[in-house]
Amino acid sequence: MGATRDALTRRLCEDFDRGLPLSPDYVNRPALMEAAWEERARQAGAGVLQAKGIAPDDKAGRQAHLRDNMRFYSAPVELIFHLPKTAAPGNFLEMGFFIQNVMLGLVACGLASCPQYSIAGYADTIRQHLGMGSDRLIVCGLAVGYADETAPVNTFVPPRAALEEYTRWYG
Repeated sequence: MGATRDALTRRLCEDFDRGLPLSPDYVNRPALMEAAWEERARQAGAGVLQAKGIAPDDKAGRQAHLRDNMRFYSAPVELIFHLPKTAAPGNFLEMGFFIQNVMLGLVACGLASCPQYSIAGYADTIRQHLGMGSDRLIVCGLAVGYADETAPVNTFVPPRAALEEYTRWYG
C-alpha cells in the first residue's frame, strides 16, 4: 500500500505500455477448455466490458481496461500471494482456500476485493520490486478497498452454471 503500491503500479504499467509479453509462473487454465466453460468465460468477459461501456470493437477501451488491472483498479491495497517455486499442485488448492477466507473476512469488515491473476503475468517485475527471490512463485494479487457501488461494472453479475451442470450426487 502507499508508496510501495504506487511504485509497483508504475512499474507494471510501464511493462504493459511497452508491450512486454506476459510471462506468468504457471498457467491458470487449460489450453483447451470444455465448450460450456469457454462460453461462460467469454460471456463473463463480454459482460464486464459491456458494463464498463466498452464496445467489442473498441481496441483502445479494451487496452485501457487491461491496463487498469496493473493499477489494481485504483484500490488502495494490493495483496500479493506467492508460494515456494517447489510448491506441489495441492498447495494451489490450499492457497485458494486461504484467499477465499481472506476475501470473506474482508467482506465481514465492510471491504471488497478482486482477485487478479492478470498481474502474475509480470511475475519477475513483482518479485524484483518487492525484493523476493527467484525461489518464489507469484500466484495472484488481490485488490482491496471499498466497493464503488455507483460503478456500473460493480453491478454486473456473471452467468452461473446451474448446480446440475457441475454436480453429481451419489447415494
